Amino acid sequence: MVLENEFPRPDVEKMLLIVPKRHLLSAADLTDEDGMNIVYLWTVCMRELDCAGGAFIGRFGDPRVHAGTVPHIHANVIVPRRESGMSVPLAKLVDGEYGHREDYARLRQFASILDGRGVEWLFSEEGVRETQPAIART
Repeated sequence: MVLENEFPRPDVEKMLLIVPKRHLLSAADLTDEDGMNIVYLWTVCMRELDCAGGAFIGRFGDPRVHAGTVPHIHANVIVPRRESGMSVPLAKLVDGEYGHREDYARLRQFASILDGRGVEWLFSEEGVRETQPAIART
């Protein structure tokens, strides 16, 4: 499914997420069909965004190791604001932060939702409807 990131970074024009409906932690768990669907959804995102360029970044595994917040494989399709420039952190420091303090503070709000409801709820139909009412689509 494709979702709009509800906690976008301030230096992005648009940030979409491509998220498998099945709970997957690692790219090794993806089937060939999953891989083809991710690439297909990436092309759908690019057509919708109609942008000159951007980034396609995958996150997987334990979020204590990468800069994401969710223990669920997903890809970010990012269109940066050209006037502000952008650098995307790859991993957190050992203390849990990763140098982009504004991101860390912004993501605390998301973490409270995740802690209260859990990953399975977040990616359930109810979770998607509640957190992404206008833009959830398959």
